[in-house]
Amino acid sequence: MANIIIKTTNPIIIKRNVVDEALQYAESLVGLPFRWYDPAIHIFSGDDVFWCENSAAPTADEIQKNDKSIACTGLPNLLRRFRGLTIPGLGPKMRGKFAHIYQACPGGTGTWFAHLRQNKRLQKLDMKKSYPRGTLLIARFKDIGKDQGHLAIVYDDVDETKNITDQKVIHATPTIDYKERANHENHGAVKIESFMIGNELWKWDKIGYYKYVCLPENWLIFN
Repeated sequence: MANIIIKTTNPIIIKRNVVDEALQYAESLVGLPFRWYDPAIHIFSGDDVFWCENSAAPTADEIQKNDKSIACTGLPNLLRRFRGLTIPGLGPKMRGKFAHIYQACPGGTGTWFAHLRQNKRLQKLDMKKSYPRGTLLIARFKDIGKDQGHLAIVYDDVDETKNITDQKVIHATPTIDYKERANHENHGAVKIESFMIGNELWKWDKIGYYKYVCLPENWLIFN
């Protein structure tokens, strides 16, 4: 799927076109299988699960034909590939306390968090606000079996009288518990659904599951 050439020089229109184009590609992936990351089976790099490869993004038909799946970070990784951007962890080396995660788990939830934090692109989620279409929602990695963290993408714009609880997200999400993964071929799918479904279902506290956001230009336009 080739990118549409953007001819305008208006930065607002450019951003809107970039986001719309990327989310049209994401929409084409709806229904493709989610499969839990299992360190005994999967690796981070390559064309499956995490889609952690700095190359052109595949089409939905190619993913389905080759019986591939998409983990939660696999979706934003595919959108980065679609945009011709570098996958977090496959770019320049990182220094500091997150360096080991960045190197060991490219394209994973921990590496995405480290990349965005290092580049000062994270904001704390404010449940009273709405967010622009294409905003990345982040829940940090905790552990393999209990909570692998999660990334989701705000799917729609809403008017100023509403907030994030009224919005929809597109994400690769499980419907099968991690402990039950061996009993099923697929464990979920790429879906468009209410923000509140995952935020309430997976939350560890009274506030909600997602804790951070990254505005669309800070991950769909800038490396």
